[in-house]
Amino acid sequence: MSTIQDFFQNHKGNEVLKLTNYPKIYEKYLSKFRVPNTSPNILEIGIRFGGSLDLWNHYFDQKCQIYAVDIIPQCKQFETHSTHNNIKVFIGDQGNQDFLNQLNNQLPPLDIIIDDGGHFSHQQIKTFETLFPLLKEGGIYMVEDTHTSYMKQFNMNYQNPKSFISYMKDKVDQLHAWYSEEDPQNFQVDYYTLNIESISFHSSMTVIEKGTPNRPYKLRSGKPPNWVG
Repeated sequence: MSTIQDFFQNHKGNEVLKLTNYPKIYEKYLSKFRVPNTSPNILEIGIRFGGSLDLWNHYFDQKCQIYAVDIIPQCKQFETHSTHNNIKVFIGDQGNQDFLNQLNNQLPPLDIIIDDGGHFSHQQIKTFETLFPLLKEGGIYMVEDTHTSYMKQFNMNYQNPKSFISYMKDKVDQLHAWYSEEDPQNFQVDYYTLNIESISFHSSMTVIEKGTPNRPYKLRSGKPPNWVG
């Protein structure tokens, strides 16, 4: 099977721009959707010149349905130029809650969501909160270019409590809410505790895997040594 790295080495079509560590991350999390008789539903926010649409069609051998979002009206052309009739483009601002709500109502359950949009933390947070429920169990939510949480031009800086990275650090706490001894009014199991299987931080990308975890319990096997009273 061809890899994403193969695509970047051989692609001659529309421009696609990704960081050098992204292909390895894509392979790590998305390869599970490349199985026989599988046609993943993909949403990508931010398609710019359309090259990433070629990337996903290449990687999944055209056996996927791609939904795409961009704020630039000209991006609508990538829908009509699709040779496989498997691309649907929505034009709108991911920072607009009304648009996100409309998008949420029009999309089917998704296997993969990739946020490569405006990169402002408030956009990333609002989009995640609105669209994460659309993911199927086992689905993958990727937020790219999270280095913007540390950049002044995106109105952020290190440890800014309003950054996307700070927001996701709070979600790490929610993964451990089962064990909390805090006042339940301050911290308790919530929707994200019950629906996030894992959160992985990579350089400039955060990956969230959806699941339905139960509270972990201890597994015990074998006998303790004789000296244990």
